Amino acid sequence: MKWCRIHVDGIKDRPILVLNCASGTVTYRKCTSQASTFRQRDTIEDFYDAGLDKATYVDPEVRTIPRTRLVRKMGELSEYDREKFGL
Repeated sequence: MKWCRIHVDGIKDRPILVLNCASGTVTYRKCTSQASTFRQRDTIEDFYDAGLDKATYVDPEVRTIPRTRLVRKMGELSEYDREKFGL
């Protein structure tokens, strides 16, 4: 439901879509600004309202990480995008 940033390999921060946060573990989907012709990605329609600077795509794979890897909260999805993602 929320957008956050995580540290990835100590090199850069990456935005993620947080699906759930329980027992110290975060379930999420990775986000990118790169469209793909070979990979199915969902599009965030109201990216600016969610605290993002440019069009953002969400990879379909659900992943988990420890909550301690979260850097900061960026924003929240609009009602439209929450419904689109089933959140």
